[in-house]
Amino acid sequence: DSPQLLITPELSARIAVKIGYQENNPDRAWLYYTTDGETYPEGSLGKGQDKTLTLAMSRGTNGTPDAGGTPQWWYATLPPQKSGVLLRYKIGVHRTNAPDRFPFSQRDIDIKQKMETQFEITGFNAATVPHFPHNDHGSMTTGLSEGFHILRTKAFLNRTGRSSIFNTQAQTFYYDTERPSAHIVFPRDGDTLGGSDYEVVVTSDATVNRVSYNILDSDPGNDDTGNGNGNWAAANEITSPTINNGNHLQKEWRFKYPGIPTSGTAILSVRFREISSSEANTLSDEDGHYTTIRVGINTGIPVNYRFGYPATDNERIGEDYIAKVLFDKSLGNGVGDTELINEFSIT
Repeated sequence: DSPQLLITPELSARIAVKIGYQENNPDRAWLYYTTDGETYPEGSLGKGQDKTLTLAMSRGTNGTPDAGGTPQWWYATLPPQKSGVLLRYKIGVHRTNAPDRFPFSQRDIDIKQKMETQFEITGFNAATVPHFPHNDHGSMTTGLSEGFHILRTKAFLNRTGRSSIFNTQAQTFYYDTERPSAHIVFPRDGDTLGGSDYEVVVTSDATVNRVSYNILDSDPGNDDTGNGNGNWAAANEITSPTINNGNHLQKEWRFKYPGIPTSGTAILSVRFREISSSEANTLSDEDGHYTTIRVGINTGIPVNYRFGYPATDNERIGEDYIAKVLFDKSLGNGVGDTELINEFSIT
């Protein structure tokens, strides 16, 4: 358990710890603490986990020599806390090039369970590292691609001349070098949209895992999910893309623009995110690590029209089904039925 202090008003607590001995003194020492009254401090090498805060301790004076040698005092001063704060803390020390300890005895085991060793790989370059991309010893490639990868390590006990004792660890990490690549396929910039609704088609690279959109048009009456200032909505991913606008665009997404105004203009904004992107919509693309693409369009055609039957998406129809399209009567003034039918196309 961690030691605890109950803070009184205007108290700046000074924590002192005696560390021995001088010939084995640490190079660094840290104070790990929490003030929420619920969690306990955990950390390593000056970095706290979750809600744990850290303070670097400063080396002080030597202590009184005893049978083990000459200890040293290390200090840290906590910032003032509010009255009633329950402070929990731990002390962690670090020494460079410390000797390893084999668990021969229970004392060795007790000490070892409180110890941690950090190893580092210097000069690692993810763009040039050779690796096996298929988790086997087949073909080797150079440079990591964007996405998830697994790092595996083995930690060995010092048993020179004897059989190895080791433990294997695995850690998943996400390698990210750039923001997503994306493209709005339909509509194009400057297009005119009309009718009851329009299905927007966009494509993205394989790293994108969610797409949202926002529409700003001239009709405040249709401000709703995805339409209106600050109203973002999720687009749907198409399982089997039908459009490939370049080799790097491997996913297709769609969403509908309903209630298209009969006049005016609109701005369609589409935002593409990957695993490492922020969910906030108030950031710049760089700060949020996402990509936003916009197109400006004209809304409304001289005569708007809409489907009568089928009335909704995914209706099941059969042979000899009669579809109905409703449109303004002015479109048919003075035009015969045959000629009018020839003006429509069904895709």
